[in-house]
Amino acid sequence: MSQQSGSEKTFKLLDTLIELQSSQIINIAKQMELMNASHAVNDSMTEGEELLVTTRQWFDERPQVSPSLKRDSEHPRFRGYLIENPNACEGVPVDVLIYIHSSPENREMRSAIRETWGSTNTFSDISVKLIFFIGGVNDKDLQLQIETEYSTHGDLVQGNFLDVFTNLTYKAVTMLAWVNSHCFQAKYLMKVDDDMFVDTFAAVREVVPQLALKPLAVACDYKVHMPIPRDPKSRWNVPPHLVPKRSHWPPFCSGYFAVFTSTLIPILYEASFTDKDFVPGDDVYLFGLLSEQKNISYEVANIQRRILPIEKPKAEDEVFSIQKFQHLAFRVPSPDIQRKLWSVRFQVLSNWEKAHSYFHNTFLRAKAKGTLVV
Repeated sequence: MSQQSGSEKTFKLLDTLIELQSSQIINIAKQMELMNASHAVNDSMTEGEELLVTTRQWFDERPQVSPSLKRDSEHPRFRGYLIENPNACEGVPVDVLIYIHSSPENREMRSAIRETWGSTNTFSDISVKLIFFIGGVNDKDLQLQIETEYSTHGDLVQGNFLDVFTNLTYKAVTMLAWVNSHCFQAKYLMKVDDDMFVDTFAAVREVVPQLALKPLAVACDYKVHMPIPRDPKSRWNVPPHLVPKRSHWPPFCSGYFAVFTSTLIPILYEASFTDKDFVPGDDVYLFGLLSEQKNISYEVANIQRRILPIEKPKAEDEVFSIQKFQHLAFRVPSPDIQRKLWSVRFQVLSNWEKAHSYFHNTFLRAKAKGTLVV
């Protein structure tokens, strides 16, 4: 009798565990289904159509974001705009908002990014919006060039603070305020520095599925137990009066490249109203200190092995040898290299990339059919 009673208890316990974990199992199954869509398929139109539908799930099944109702004018850290650009996202869906921290004088690099991996015409069925965030300048001629660039391209937001390294956190707060007010319909945000090259195809295909089923999530180079730099000669020096009781930063995402769900925007924006520490480092502020101080919990996909914060000499050789870039984001020295790498990248599109490429679907198919008009 005692053995039978013990068996019954064991089965009941197993039933309880199965019931408790069923939702997790279903969630994992769904994520595996989404991840499988990132693998290559053959050229069958039926499979191609199925692939397009599955890819759209990464975006269409994301929750609608309700922006914070807090007023920008009441924000203690927000300095306002010199160029607000309030209509950049108006009336259009935004699947991926690529926002780039750019230096005002880097006009040529911005031009190269628009023409290459940051182009809003990269995908045929994934809506991309590109915005450059810059600060103010003390040069009237440079300011005139910036205003002309904005009039021409309509993709700049200029915050009302001097654009220097120690003010990068003001740039992050400006981004939070602007997205919360003017582009809250975005599903994901991709944060990039303006001296980076990004394999946009690989970034969307590999990274987005890792975040698609998670309420709050970031994919990045995740730093844990990073010492706070206290060397006055260092560019990243943090003065002793800032976070004086700490020797290490809380875990955070490096800011040179990160992809995160837009559901974090209103939460981080509201948290920034009452931050305790305002340090000269936008990434540790945004993804470390604010999250720690306000108990904001987000899931992390650590993609440190797929991104590189340094330059890669002759990165194009990788494409010809292994049919892809080894890293999906890395630094580049010049606008010309941006253009060269993007041109090389188009020579090795996978079936998934061909299915979603605006260029491939519009121009190459028209050329193949003999309907291309030059």
